[in-house]
Amino acid sequence: MKSLRLKVKKIDILIWENLSVLINEKTAFILGLTALDRVNLIFQNWEKKEKVVVNVNLTESRVDEWEIWIPKDFDEKYWINKWDIVKISVIEHNPLSLQAIKRKLLWKKLTAWEIKALMRDMTDGKISDILATYYAACSYCRPVDDRELYLTAKYSAEMGDMIKFKKDTAVKYCIGWIPWNETTMIIVPILWSLWIYSPKTFSKSITSPAATWETVEVLMDTEFSVSEMKKIVNKYWSCLARWKALKLAPANDKIIKISYPLYMEAYAKVAVSIMAKIYAWWAKYCLIDIPVWKHGKIHHISSAKRVKSHFEYIWKHLWMKMWVVLSDADAPVGKWIWAVFQCREALRILQNKDNYSKDIRDKSIMLSAKLIELVWLAKWHKAKKLTEQQLTSGAAWEYMKNLIIAQNAVHNKKPDLKTISYLWVIDSEEIPMAKYQCNFISDKSWIIQNIDVENLKHFCRVLWAPLDKQAWFYLTKQVGDKVKKWDILCEFYSNDKDSLNKVSKFLWEKILYLIAK
Repeated sequence: MKSLRLKVKKIDILIWENLSVLINEKTAFILGLTALDRVNLIFQNWEKKEKVVVNVNLTESRVDEWEIWIPKDFDEKYWINKWDIVKISVIEHNPLSLQAIKRKLLWKKLTAWEIKALMRDMTDGKISDILATYYAACSYCRPVDDRELYLTAKYSAEMGDMIKFKKDTAVKYCIGWIPWNETTMIIVPILWSLWIYSPKTFSKSITSPAATWETVEVLMDTEFSVSEMKKIVNKYWSCLARWKALKLAPANDKIIKISYPLYMEAYAKVAVSIMAKIYAWWAKYCLIDIPVWKHGKIHHISSAKRVKSHFEYIWKHLWMKMWVVLSDADAPVGKWIWAVFQCREALRILQNKDNYSKDIRDKSIMLSAKLIELVWLAKWHKAKKLTEQQLTSGAAWEYMKNLIIAQNAVHNKKPDLKTISYLWVIDSEEIPMAKYQCNFISDKSWIIQNIDVENLKHFCRVLWAPLDKQAWFYLTKQVGDKVKKWDILCEFYSNDKDSLNKVSKFLWEKILYLIAK
């Protein structure tokens, strides 16, 4: 394995993910490297030797032959000083992992050894984004063998962190893309109040104005290590955590990441993605919510049934017990959209306020009852009554308060009113809102036939979703409502007046409501 020792020089740029270094072309020639190859960077971090996989960028003149330039965020993470000596070496791939990608491109079935080698190299960062893209794109070309999906989920999980809790866990997952479907913050405390182990992980929003992570972070810290999460779950039977910090199935995260620019994910990969995360902590009971709508991941009921069959094959071979729910998502569930108001809706339901969203409450009760039935605690009708009882008695809210306090106490998080994060235990009506408002008013009398959700998400992006948690969007009219002239159809709120002006302009250019006389 070829290697060289180089002097460090820092550059004031931030890269965040896919850390890169810059070296001279002559240095690269000695090592046999080309642009965007990946290398091992070996250095002394205090008393410990570190090895990190990074991308290589090349230059003819900026960097001297025996220098290496590293970005600012790399230096902040690993404490490398200027003029330190680091060792750079070429990565040696497992021949089976490259063979797996080649066979995949030729539409051949992969062996268990090839899949395992590929997941290992992806986890270790040895597979570049280009090679991973070739692999991921093959899933769109032809149907994938169910056995291959099962092995991919299994080895993707086993190559990352595996978490074993003291008791069997019950979790609920949604395949995503629905910007108003926040039921997790209600379901978890309901299950917890019934002494059901219910830790839950989630990811950052990519396609929605606010996903579970943005909504939960309004109240509590979500970034934990495996040991920190275990302590919380063992004491409180639950946890709401972002899975990126836990390194659950990192190979699968790489595949998802390269699919983001197209806002697409192959149906087969949807099942692998979720099942790998669930298997990574040995969950025994799981409820999968698959929303079906024309602008989502799953466009038709026939496709939903195909994805459901993938889930069923994988969970049977992983010895889990699962229930897959196909739900209609053509219209929003709830009227409030965005982090602060999705959080407010969840708190209103947990705190038994009068002005709660009936749609969100009903769906949360239905999904919770399904999980209660799944763990054999009660049959369907009794399970629904149990769920209702935990909400109306305030038991679920009491457990949620304890969880908020426990998670914020791990890193001693203080309320941050600037980013609207870690607000601790708070009344639903005390969450700070955005300053400015814009209303969209009807110029005729109509009946709402449908709501264009794709345009709705576009408007939210203009209002800086999901970065500005205080901004929000309120649908005053829903599908089937009668609208009179001068009625307010929807309200937009933001801290930026220019954004509100842009949204007002877009509303007249793009159709939000599909309407009938």
